[in-house]
Amino acid sequence: MADEHGGLDVRVTEAVEVVHGSRAAPAFLTCEHASVRLPEAWRWPEPDRRLVGTHWSYDLGAREITLELARELNASAVLSRFSRLLVDPNRDERHADAFRTLADGEAVLLNTGMTPEDRERRLAGYHRPYHAALDAALAAVDAPIL
Repeated sequence: MADEHGGLDVRVTEAVEVVHGSRAAPAFLTCEHASVRLPEAWRWPEPDRRLVGTHWSYDLGAREITLELARELNASAVLSRFSRLLVDPNRDERHADAFRTLADGEAVLLNTGMTPEDRERRLAGYHRPYHAALDAALAAVDAPIL
């Protein structure tokens, strides 16, 4: 992955990209809304396609800026690899907006009528692994700025 990541030391899993920078870097970077990716187990309902590629599904350009900063600062970073509409890693898993049901005043069908089993699958497969990777990477650095 050296081409895509410009020589950064990166570990990629289903849920996260972890950039391993210098322990002494001046900052540690996170990017909770780095990806518009919807994992293969899910499909965008046709009405939800209006949200793909918009701020509702991810933060446009945030991944690229985070990777560039990591490169320039030799900093560690943790970036999500799933759309915030699957489950929002910037919310506590019990938060009402962890699984957004409305966007621009219209229903988000991906999350409407979600079963408890699907909710748990999203949390276990994406939200919790993102936060576990974040905790582990943060524990490995001395950066004074998060």
